[in-house]
Amino acid sequence: MQSYLEVFTNEFSQIKSNEQKAKLLEVVLRIGTDICCSHEIVVNCLLILANFGNEKHAHKFISYDNVTRRLLKALESDDKKINKGEILDALKRIVTDDDNSNVIANSSMLDWLLSNTHEGGSDEIQQKCREVVAALTMSETSKEILASNQKFQKIFPKHQFSLGDILATKRYAQIWRRNSAAKTEQNRSIDGDEEHERKRHVMISYSWKNEDVAIALKNLLESNNIKTWIDRSGVTLDMMEEIAVAVENCSHFLSLVSSHYKQSVYCKMEAKYAVELEKTIIPVHVEEGFVPSGWIAMVTSGLRYHEFYHADDVTSENCSALVELLTS
Repeated sequence: MQSYLEVFTNEFSQIKSNEQKAKLLEVVLRIGTDICCSHEIVVNCLLILANFGNEKHAHKFISYDNVTRRLLKALESDDKKINKGEILDALKRIVTDDDNSNVIANSSMLDWLLSNTHEGGSDEIQQKCREVVAALTMSETSKEILASNQKFQKIFPKHQFSLGDILATKRYAQIWRRNSAAKTEQNRSIDGDEEHERKRHVMISYSWKNEDVAIALKNLLESNNIKTWIDRSGVTLDMMEEIAVAVENCSHFLSLVSSHYKQSVYCKMEAKYAVELEKTIIPVHVEEGFVPSGWIAMVTSGLRYHEFYHADDVTSENCSALVELLTS
């Protein structure tokens, strides 16, 4: 049996007139905001509006108090027919609009989202909750609301989201691409000497779980006059531009490979960007017994790797080959 969304998709795709499409979306809007409709119908209306509507449609929809309450009821439900992942993906999409973001941040759903970022439900649901919360922080007003929320501050001190996490959001991608385009254009205008100067540093990309090894590597490389770039503040939304520039201007990209690195959406984004820019990637294994798979295996396959499982392993003797590689 087809889902409501599949049926709507088939019908919507056959409509040629934009006016008729707008009228159909208004019908969906009226159905979803009817006080008598079930939370299952509300969910399907959300999916339709998130996939086919615009920010105006979405804002009208979620601004109804009964809508956010019923969406919350659906998220709290044990009903197997309700796909919580789809609901969270839809929320992530619509909160890229500031007005929609503020509605969710001020609703009872915020507490559920925060409570499920690291506990309750599957790993996939926890990940999607973190992505929605991260998207909320992109709005200045919502960020202020979150800043005064004790649960948010406890879970994400200093707005750190690098716990296997975040930001496959539409706005994140837009900011990243826009920054990339601007910096690429800027680089075209500088001469070779200046560009060489800017691209001297080695970027150390790591999960905060392996911070001790990352810092040890930073200190040893710099003691050998090798300039490094490393994020010490945790990957926050305010750091996105700086991280993008760091990837663009690095001569080598050290990828500190571990299970935590594999789980981190931020680390994946950094590595993917380095691949796109054809940077020299050097994998460094920092977790004993971890066998790269999935996207990490694709990025590092065939590359020579180094092993430093503990900060104490990062010695001049053990790092001689790495230092030679970076200075050759």
